[in-house]
Amino acid sequence: MRITELEDEINTGIALLMRLKSEIAGVIRSVNSMECETLLEMRYLTFQGWDQIASQLNYSDDYIYHLHRMVLALVKMPDT
Repeated sequence: MRITELEDEINTGIALLMRLKSEIAGVIRSVNSMECETLLEMRYLTFQGWDQIASQLNYSDDYIYHLHRMVLALVKMPDT
């Protein structure tokens, strides 16, 4: 009985996380800049570090931080 309850709890948690990930992806797509979307996806959906992102996008760390600050100003948060 307890195992079934734990499985249900885990499945509920997974469903919640999947919905949240979908919402985050929708917010990222609303930015309307491929460069900014890529940065946000790398950071918040694939959990890459700033140095990895800078390296993969061929930008300096400073530019990545600057771009991130700029894009946060563009993000439209959904009403909760």
